[in-house]
Amino acid sequence: MNNGSDIWFLTPFPSQIERFMETIVKLANGREFEQQKQIVTTIRVFPHQESRPLGPAAN
Repeated sequence: MNNGSDIWFLTPFPSQIERFMETIVKLANGREFEQQKQIVTTIRVFPHQESRPLGPAAN
């Protein structure tokens, strides 16, 4: 019986990267405007996984 001490095997480790960009866009007609972008990349790593082929080799 599992007493909970191995729960970290089943819990993903999150990792997050945030980027923020501010740019000025200039159109061909000379108009300009500010543009802001926020990019958030989240990765969840599952440390306890069985070995198996990935991609086309998995078929």
